Amino acid sequence: MTENSILDWVLRTPRLDLRPFQPGDVEALEAVLGDPWTMRYYPAPFDRFKVSDWIARNSERALERMGLYAMVLRSSGELIGDCGPVPQDLPNGKTETELGWHVRRDHQGRGYATEAASAWMGEMFGRGEAHLIALVRPENRPSCRVAEKIGMQIEEDILWNAELKWPHHIYGVSNPNR
Repeated sequence: MTENSILDWVLRTPRLDLRPFQPGDVEALEAVLGDPWTMRYYPAPFDRFKVSDWIARNSERALERMGLYAMVLRSSGELIGDCGPVPQDLPNGKTETELGWHVRRDHQGRGYATEAASAWMGEMFGRGEAHLIALVRPENRPSCRVAEKIGMQIEEDILWNAELKWPHHIYGVSNPNR
C-alpha cells in the first residue's frame, strides 16, 4: 500500500468520516483543542502551535493506520473533533493501545464520540488487536460514559502525566474474538 493510499483511508460510520488530518485542519481542530471548557481535563488548552504539532504527530501515526483521526460530519464536511488509537507507555511498564477522542463543545452529548470510538474498536479488533484501553480522569464523567457505552470497564487506577501525576481510570476491553 502506498503512502498516499494510506493517507486517503477513511473509517466511515453512519454520521461520521474518520480520516487522517490534513494541513488545512488546524483552525477547525483549534476550535476543539483550544477551547478551555472542552480541554478542562487537560493541563491547558492548546495554542495554534500545539494544534499544528498534534496534527503532525497524528499524521505520522496515520502512516500505520494509528493515531487520532479527524472526526468529520458526513452531512456537512465539518471537522468537529478527533478519535483514534494511540500507543501509550503506561507507568506499569506495559504499552497499550488507547482509544482517545475529543469533540467540539457544541457537538458534545450527541453520541459522536461513542460512534467514533465504537467504529475504531471494531476496526482494531478486526486487525487482531487483543486489548484496548481509554485513559480517563475520574471527574470526566462524559468520557467515562463513552468508555462504558463501548463496553469498557475500569481495570486499574493510575497516576498519569509525567509532571502532574493526575489520577486516571484505565478503562479496558478485550477482543472477544481472541
